[in-house]
Amino acid sequence: MFVRLQGDRLIEIARAPGLTNHRIGDRFISAAVRTCDGIAEVILPDAAWQRLVAVRLDGTRIITRDAGPFRGANGLSGVTIC
Repeated sequence: MFVRLQGDRLIEIARAPGLTNHRIGDRFISAAVRTCDGIAEVILPDAAWQRLVAVRLDGTRIITRDAGPFRGANGLSGVTIC
């Protein structure tokens, strides 16, 4: 889910099913933000914890693409190049 701070409230901009960034019991968030071709994107696991997904926001639309296999506790090893 992408949100915007408006005053003192978070307002939802867009939502994409099938993605996650945390498992109950983990002491960390399995996600990262990077810039790819000048555009910010979030890298996070799919809900099955099998693949990493690059997520971009284009206005109010979410664009996703496969970013490689999920390998390891930090959730980011195996990320493909932009």
